[in-house]
Amino acid sequence: MGLSCDTFRVLCWYKSKGLNLGRVLTVGRAQNNMTPREIRRIAAEFSLSGLISYRDDKYCENLLSILGASHVESIDVSDYESATYTHNFNYQVKQELQNKFDTVIDCGTLEHVFNISQAFGNINFLLKFGGNYIGINPISGQMGH
Repeated sequence: MGLSCDTFRVLCWYKSKGLNLGRVLTVGRAQNNMTPREIRRIAAEFSLSGLISYRDDKYCENLLSILGASHVESIDVSDYESATYTHNFNYQVKQELQNKFDTVIDCGTLEHVFNISQAFGNINFLLKFGGNYIGINPISGQMGH
């Protein structure tokens, strides 16, 4: 799972409206699925000049930092991609993560979780009061997936 052009456009819109990502958690370690050229083109649509010099990274942490995230962490079911936390979202997350994040971003992980009510409960548990959930999941035709 990762940042596609569609997901990146949503995040650029978010930034252009002056909204702050703050401390971010990605559900699944999100890869960067765009080329630097695509990033620059979309950033220009939103007058985000800070992305002009973006380098091509495999994962999205640097890109989210440029978009205003103060800190980026990830949670995944395995340590295959070196996520910050390893956890199966079918079960309650650890107490130490409660109210820790300003923004939780899911770029296509929750559709793989069987216990969807627990997964959304976990997202609510992870977010600070007033935090934001940005969920990008496939729809009919599998947009961006």
